[in-house]
Formats: sequence, C-alpha cells, structure tokens
Amino acid sequence: MVEADTGEDANLGRRCTSSGRHAASRGKHDRKSPMKLKSVAALFLFLPAIAMAGYDEAAAAYRRGDYAAAFKELELLAVRGDARSQYLAGMMCASGKGVPQSHEASVRWFRKAADQGYAMAQTDLGMDYLLGRGVAKDEAE
Repeated sequence: MVEADTGEDANLGRRCTSSGRHAASRGKHDRKSPMKLKSVAALFLFLPAIAMAGYDEAAAAYRRGDYAAAFKELELLAVRGDARSQYLAGMMCASGKGVPQSHEASVRWFRKAADQGYAMAQTDLGMDYLLGRGVAKDEAE
C-alpha cells in the first residue's frame, strides 16, 4: 500500500501546478525558449566571423597602402570593443597612417585595448606614460 505524501514535498508540487493558467503559460515559454537560445547562440557564433571579415578588409587595405580605408574598417571594430582593432587603431594614430598623427588618440585606443588585457597595448601604453607621449609623463603608471 502506498501512503499519501502529506509533507512539504507534496505541498511544493501543488503550489507549482495548482493553477492551470501558470501551467499553460509555462508551456508557451518552454516552446519559445529553445528558439531564443538558438538565436542568441547563432549571434555569438557569427559575431567573430563578422569581426574577422572586417579585420581582413582592414588588413588588405593596409597592405595596398589605403591607410584611410584600413583605419575606417578598424575603427568600426574598435568601437564595438575588439581589442586587437583598438590596438591597431592606436598604432595608426601614433604613426599618422590614415589619420592625422595624434599620440593623445593613440593613448585612448591603447587604454581601451589594455583594459581588456591586450598585452601589446599594455606595453605601448606603458611606454607612452614612461616617455610622456600623449599623456603626462608618469613612471609609476
């Protein structure tokens, strides 16, 4: 003979399914959730490919000497948070390729990339502080 469960577990089960409205709405959400998850997953899978395409275009423009086009492509990626593009945009600002030379602008790009852990940007930012390029000289920074 099976005894009826009158403990807390039985009450929990009744609370979760006592309202038909909640059970029905829960079913609707369950059907939509996998589609939402697939959409979000696809977005994260394809974002690196989109960024890579923009980076490849920037590299091709740089190789052919079209520095303005290269900077434009890098800047699009850099403002979206791509650390490598931020670093390269900083390098182009420092050298004056594709944009007017500006150490202040290069420091801003290096800082963004360095804050994300991009090692080359951290190194160049440190050198800028050491030498006082685009920032006040600060050996401690």
